[in-house]
Amino acid sequence: MASPAQPASAPSLLSDLLLLQFRRDDSESNNQQLYRLIRDGILQEILPPGLRLPSSRQLADELGVARNTVLHTYERLAAEGYVSAGVGRGTFVLDTRPDRLHG
Repeated sequence: MASPAQPASAPSLLSDLLLLQFRRDDSESNNQQLYRLIRDGILQEILPPGLRLPSSRQLADELGVARNTVLHTYERLAAEGYVSAGVGRGTFVLDTRPDRLHG
């Protein structure tokens, strides 16, 4: 009997989302584009609550951008309540559904 399918890992979910849509030659800055793509993925629940995002170094390497680009994006997402981040503990998607924010 086959084992049940395992959910996709954070790196593959985020990488799939970003590698399909991120364009380094776009007129939108790398910072803004990365922020928008991750935020939209969270809001559309493509990146579900509790999902651990890849490290800033790993994501920067995969996308071919500066690590500071990813760090600034993660910091902005944290400041706006989309993720929870801590040095050495990782960055996790928060539950942003309206019924969870005020309940």
